[in-house]
Amino acid sequence: MKRRLLYSILVSLLVNGNLVFAAEGVGPVSTVIQFYKASKNGDIETMKRFISGSFYNRRKVLLEENKEYPNFLRQHYQGTKIRVVNSNITKDNAVVDISIEFPDGSIDVNSLLLKKDASGIWRIVDEKMSQ
Repeated sequence: MKRRLLYSILVSLLVNGNLVFAAEGVGPVSTVIQFYKASKNGDIETMKRFISGSFYNRRKVLLEENKEYPNFLRQHYQGTKIRVVNSNITKDNAVVDISIEFPDGSIDVNSLLLKKDASGIWRIVDEKMSQ
């Protein structure tokens, strides 16, 4: 319960832009939060720092070639609330469950799979989406 409360407070601070971390040295929950914060801002370069594997490969063309993607992301995530629902962290792997509430009341629930790379940086490598 204390862990969930701590994550909720951290999410609130990060999503509101009051707390910023570098990609290095942060845990998987912070990595996910920073990725979605960058998505809300249309910050492609920051987004790319937090992802790899199939998660990156599925978005590669959008991230590298689509000049309108940043604007799309800003519009898509405008007014959303992102919340960490659960996390399961082991030594080099993690699953972080998040919910994204849109202004129309719809909610997306995603399970993000993360791996810690050889240099100790957590990256989102895959996802499981449900509604």
